[in-house]
Amino acid sequence: MKRLLNIALLALLALFVSCAPSSKESYVQKFDEFMTKTAGLYTTCPSKQWIKIEKEFKKYSEEYLKLYEFDLTPEQRVAVQEYVAIFHGFQEFREFNGTKEGYIMAFDKLILEAGRTYDSCTETEWKALEVKYQLYSDTYYQLFEKELTSGDKIRILGYQTKFVGFQSQRDAGDIIDGISSWFN
Repeated sequence: MKRLLNIALLALLALFVSCAPSSKESYVQKFDEFMTKTAGLYTTCPSKQWIKIEKEFKKYSEEYLKLYEFDLTPEQRVAVQEYVAIFHGFQEFREFNGTKEGYIMAFDKLILEAGRTYDSCTETEWKALEVKYQLYSDTYYQLFEKELTSGDKIRILGYQTKFVGFQSQRDAGDIIDGISSWFN
């Protein structure tokens, strides 16, 4: 029954995304609808069907984006960037096979990446890391909360503390740069 439901949802998704959006508004709206449908599938979708979803995502994140990227408003750009970051989070969830151990290892990897890049990445790249961080610290945490030991929870709290520290250092750097520009 569950498999049949997944197949029906994927067929509906395929039908829905089969034609390119006709305007920047319909592009953003269809991308939003695609992401909403994908959010309901990424944890249970079989691998073969997930490959089809990834192909559709690639159309939205690359092919269709090229058509409208210069016409998007700043708010629409932010929305598209968030969709991309969230989808990458879905992919990572699938890569760690939805296990507690995989979740902790992937969260560790995210924090290492944030530590390496917080002072050198672009605003867009940082925003993508923040969206992924929210997935790991909120959504995925809630999925595994009952399985987490006290040690696991302390480890995750450490990850959260590190990330907030990176955010603070990045914000402080922006403030110092702003003040410095007053004197130049």
